[in-house]
Amino acid sequence: MRELYAHPAFRLPFLRRFSAMTLAPLCILYREPAEDVDPTTRRHEAEHLAQARRVGLGRFYATYLWDWVRGLVRTRSLDAAYLQIRWEVEAYAAQDDPCWPSECPDLRRVDEAKSAAS
Repeated sequence: MRELYAHPAFRLPFLRRFSAMTLAPLCILYREPAEDVDPTTRRHEAEHLAQARRVGLGRFYATYLWDWVRGLVRTRSLDAAYLQIRWEVEAYAAQDDPCWPSECPDLRRVDEAKSAAS
């Protein structure tokens, strides 16, 4: 997983509330690496990369947008719509699993990747 830190996209008002986002194959993070990005956030974003690989980029982003629009119409709330996106439901479940990722061996945990590099 390739990470970009302190990306200028987070200056946009509607992105300021997020700590990271995935634009496959990149994970764009709000903070600098020296600020120790939370491993939970990394697992969450890596799960999105795994999802995109599993179903394909086109289907992943199309269903993400569809779920968000449908949730927005139903709830009239940006936050509620976001939390109802099927890919977010899966990612929030995966982010707390310290054994993640079992299905994508190339998306190893960050601490494992650092150990392998040294």
